[in-house]
Amino acid sequence: MTEKEQEVFVSKRTVGLSSGILYGIGCGIGGSVFVLLGTAIAEAQSGVLISLILGGILIFFTALNYSELSTSLPISGGAYNFGKEALGGFLAFILGFFL
Repeated sequence: MTEKEQEVFVSKRTVGLSSGILYGIGCGIGGSVFVLLGTAIAEAQSGVLISLILGGILIFFTALNYSELSTSLPISGGAYNFGKEALGGFLAFILGFFL
């Protein structure tokens, strides 16, 4: 192999606005909402729309928290490392286990 073939590819650690929004929608809503949405609308009518809007608002603020934590602790490990910094090793293990 030549030196050019041995270069390590390092990806950029950036997420654009559109990909971030689409990723958040995909993670927040999930696939099951599309399966159960018809049944829920039949039972609760307009209450379903209100609950989806409120859930979206909660997901938005959760995503803001994770973005702040990710910029303050730029290491891999996600929620476990956030808990480890705040609570210590054992409670971080429990947090990571349940997430």
